[in-house]
Amino acid sequence: MKLKLIFCLCMLPLLCLAQESQPQQFSNRYGMKMTRNDDGSYALLYAKKYAKFIDVNTIPDVMVPYTYQADRLKSKDYKGVTTKDIVYKKHKDPKIRNYHPIHD
Repeated sequence: MKLKLIFCLCMLPLLCLAQESQPQQFSNRYGMKMTRNDDGSYALLYAKKYAKFIDVNTIPDVMVPYTYQADRLKSKDYKGVTTKDIVYKKHKDPKIRNYHPIHD
């Protein structure tokens, strides 16, 4: 047990160094993986694979990293919403319920 603990503690710095040496990856809005170049621009990781089935130069914003913006649903959209469960079939086992959720 102590040997496993010592081994794990010795491997921890090596794993941290290996993680740090990998280039940081980004994704664009189409899910394509990118890396940042030294000059600040971006390059597609699998550009040759993408070029086999699509012309990446015709896609808008293909070299722009995607950042999530919570603009679709907000907490005020859920204000006043209640959920009701209506049981439409009962079983002998009370743990099993078939229900249809209805949203007002």
